[in-house]
Amino acid sequence: DKTFVSNKNIKNENVQTDTYSEDDFVADSNEQSNNTKDFLSAMFSKNPVFVLMLGLGPALAVTTKLTNGIGLGLIVLITTLLSNITISSLKGFIPAKIRLPFYLTITRSFVSVIIIFVQTFFPDLAKSLGIFLPLTAVNSVILERAEVFSCKKKIVNALINSLGTGIGFMLVLILISFIREFFGTLQLDFSDFGLGIYGFDKVSIFGIPIYEHAKIFVMPAGAFLTLGLLLAIKQAICNCTNKNIEE
Repeated sequence: DKTFVSNKNIKNENVQTDTYSEDDFVADSNEQSNNTKDFLSAMFSKNPVFVLMLGLGPALAVTTKLTNGIGLGLIVLITTLLSNITISSLKGFIPAKIRLPFYLTITRSFVSVIIIFVQTFFPDLAKSLGIFLPLTAVNSVILERAEVFSCKKKIVNALINSLGTGIGFMLVLILISFIREFFGTLQLDFSDFGLGIYGFDKVSIFGIPIYEHAKIFVMPAGAFLTLGLLLAIKQAICNCTNKNIEE
């Protein structure tokens, strides 16, 4: 009888150990909600280009072709993700006085591997990006996330925030490069990725040409023009949204 009672107590203890309270589920739900908010905030409300005004050099210089925007956007996304995860995991071992050189060393290590990969498999893309490919190592978007966020947060939070920041930066580059290349040439050149060139000579309605191309979009001035128009549209949308919320 004593053996039966003791076995029963052991089973009850195991059952109690495996049970979870309602507070545990609430905490998990709140954590998932915060992670989602952090991801969306890094992508939109704290967008590197449209809000923080970071990474404007490559955003203006290399976005003459859509393939450049896609390629550099992916490179910055991967570098941001890997660098900030590494920095977050090593934050307890990084001396405060040399943290910036440490960040640069980590970022440069990943960029060096990416450069070799791009030059091997996408040589045309590497040639199109030019000096801005190795300059990814000192991209302000990556270093800002490392200094402000990743060096103070857990690995999971750094991963989510870096993913949102990288995707937000890549989407802006794709949008700017699409507008500049399409309206500047009426074509989309994917030859850097081993594909063809798609487009047409002019836009016509009932045989009447209404638009050919505006070369200004592929000129340096076109970069500032495109960015300014997009910022104006973004601000107008924010103003309308805030006005509707107040009403």
